[in-house]
Amino acid sequence: MDKENSLCLEQIQLTTLSEIVKNRPQSSFIMIEPESEYEGRADGILYDRSLLEKYLVECSREYPIDPMGSLVLSAGVFKSRSINGGEIREDLILNCSSVEANWKLSLKLLNGLGSGAVAFFNGDIKNQNEPDEITVTPAVAELFLRIIDILLLEAKKTSSGTYRVA
Repeated sequence: MDKENSLCLEQIQLTTLSEIVKNRPQSSFIMIEPESEYEGRADGILYDRSLLEKYLVECSREYPIDPMGSLVLSAGVFKSRSINGGEIREDLILNCSSVEANWKLSLKLLNGLGSGAVAFFNGDIKNQNEPDEITVTPAVAELFLRIIDILLLEAKKTSSGTYRVA
């Protein structure tokens, strides 16, 4: 598959994920690993992280993350106004975090478009520090492509129903 068709397919996946997430409670979709210390609503359980392992390790070479920490994957659609106060846009935000290891990588897709991607890293989520904007490196991009695949597959399977995590 050439690069243009690949990008088109990725945009179709992003649009599909945005539409599914937008129509869910709180316009979000959250998956957790069973052993995660995450407390809150979860829409799916991540039983197999093997698709993410390689890219988590690569990201750990660039940012201080523990690739072995239990994961929380999430997608949310948020409405915001452009700087000039005109149009309202719907941004898709993807997160990969570990409560136990105290880190979060985020990818914000302006208007849900892959061409408008901005990445962030927070190495201290327990103190709710502001995240730093980071470069979308190949490892970060590949990690989020896998996260999109996982979230989209699970979101399609679980059109309703959520899990409660105590």
